[in-house]
Amino acid sequence: ILSVASLLVMFFLKTAGLLPPPIEDGTELDEILIISSNLAVVTLFQFMAWRSHRVALQKEHVLTEKALAASQYKTDLMARVSHELRTPLGAVIGLVDMLRSGAAGEVGDEQGVVLEKVMYNAEYLQRLVDDLLEQSQMHSGKLLFKRESFSPADLLKQVVATHEVAAKGKGLHLRLKDAEMLPKMLIGDATR
Repeated sequence: ILSVASLLVMFFLKTAGLLPPPIEDGTELDEILIISSNLAVVTLFQFMAWRSHRVALQKEHVLTEKALAASQYKTDLMARVSHELRTPLGAVIGLVDMLRSGAAGEVGDEQGVVLEKVMYNAEYLQRLVDDLLEQSQMHSGKLLFKRESFSPADLLKQVVATHEVAAKGKGLHLRLKDAEMLPKMLIGDATR
């Protein structure tokens, strides 16, 4: 490709009259001109390749910076939203708990069932908000894991109890089978 380009440059320079006329028996000078023009073409192509590579690296750097900024924005937004939602959810859970305890008067059976549903859904939303906050912390490298012992059977019973109502609503039966085959205790973070 470079040879063809060199020939094209030489042809252009010759037809444009930019090359000096050949010297009688100046074959060495002609060869020097050809070699010089070849070097000029090679240098030009190297410069163009270097510049193209440099521009590509600059674009890649800009795109990387934008991606990192977007990722950080998402992390900050998730943390902020989860913190903003925790306060009203905590208030709802506290008020429902107060109502269930009878602090605002006696609670009838039907009211008790409604309060249980409200509490279940509020606690479910609280877990979702906690998950959002956890993802935000994980992404920013601030997530801390607890190291404590817990019963895997108890943990699975909580999972079944949490999702049993939703499963029944879909016509499914969710149950824990062979829990006695699980280890009595594990060490780790039961919430994660």
